[in-house]
Amino acid sequence: MDNNYEFFEDSTYSESDIFSNSEFILEDASFFVAIHQSNHVNCYHGKLNHSSTSFFHLLTENYEKERFYVKAIKNLLKQKRYLNLMYEYSHELISEQEFNKELEENESNYLIEANERLDSLNAFSSLVKVLGNIGESLSEEDLTEMFSLEDPLTFKKLEMYHHSQNRNIKSGI
Repeated sequence: MDNNYEFFEDSTYSESDIFSNSEFILEDASFFVAIHQSNHVNCYHGKLNHSSTSFFHLLTENYEKERFYVKAIKNLLKQKRYLNLMYEYSHELISEQEFNKELEENESNYLIEANERLDSLNAFSSLVKVLGNIGESLSEEDLTEMFSLEDPLTFKKLEMYHHSQNRNIKSGI
């Protein structure tokens, strides 16, 4: 990798200020990486040579795929917690009042927010690879719940991509 980096001093941005964890921006063979750790953001900037460009693309793709896997696991855990709560309520282990109170006081433990946008080709192709690894037929509702997808056109885009790849689509992707 080309050793032509510029290092920016640690900053003290909060996680919600700018970076959720880390950001990779690749434009015209240059990169900017910001890695959030504790209350600091470490920033790196530099130019990539031809051989390191493919490595950088691989790095960003793996980051995106990991992000989708983590999102799916977190959302499935929320769904499981909600189903457990529903089970307790339906079997009269808790009252309706206790059920509602739990949902109101701990909403973030149960609520799956549809806030994920596939704004880049890298994010889209990474999700396609994750779905290929899952190897199951998923409905639009499954995709929304697992990956928090907010864009209603995302399902159509994924469906068109799968059709263009001559794959069988039964009731979903």
